[in-house]
Amino acid sequence: MPYENIYIQKVAEHTHIYSDEELMHAKKGKWKEFFWKEKLMLEIGTGMGNFFSNYAANRPEMACVGIELKFKRLIRTYEKCARKGRDDVILLKVFGQKIPEIFAECEIDELYLLFSDPWPKKGHHKNRVIQDDFLRDAASVLAPGWLFLIKTDEASYAVWIEEHLARCPYFTYEKNDNEEPEKKITPETATEFETMGRREGSKTVSFLCKKVIT
Repeated sequence: MPYENIYIQKVAEHTHIYSDEELMHAKKGKWKEFFWKEKLMLEIGTGMGNFFSNYAANRPEMACVGIELKFKRLIRTYEKCARKGRDDVILLKVFGQKIPEIFAECEIDELYLLFSDPWPKKGHHKNRVIQDDFLRDAASVLAPGWLFLIKTDEASYAVWIEEHLARCPYFTYEKNDNEEPEKKITPETATEFETMGRREGSKTVSFLCKKVIT
């Protein structure tokens, strides 16, 4: 009997999970108005929602949007948010590289890319989220002076990220390769990928980026 993914239908019927890109595009430039909030955060790659749900619960003043591709992770992320009193979040089933189609210039105040797939094989590096074009697009949708936090525990990916940031004219950045994350940067619970990595002895490297004000 073929495997049936029960989460496909759940996502299709969920009013807080968008898979229709036309619906996402219609919100471009109107996200804060939709939420009735003055500030907007976006996490690209929510995973099972540990970080996203805790952030949403701890920051009720923020409109929270998350991007994720996997059906089960989308459902689990929303369930965690709802249990913590934030049933107003919106999740998008879309590639993170499409953010300039979904968000207007300077619309996002905080952007998080935490432990995205490092695609360690050399032939797969083109699939990594961090690319020159992506950094340009991230800068476009991010408000001047606000933060973009990137984390990885894959050493080769950390080198790749720093190389791209070093030649990027749109951001300044601070690198932190200490084992413990800076509390002022991320007071929320770590992602499940960070938790697993630390248990295995992996070293987390973070890059706190700020958009250059021109």
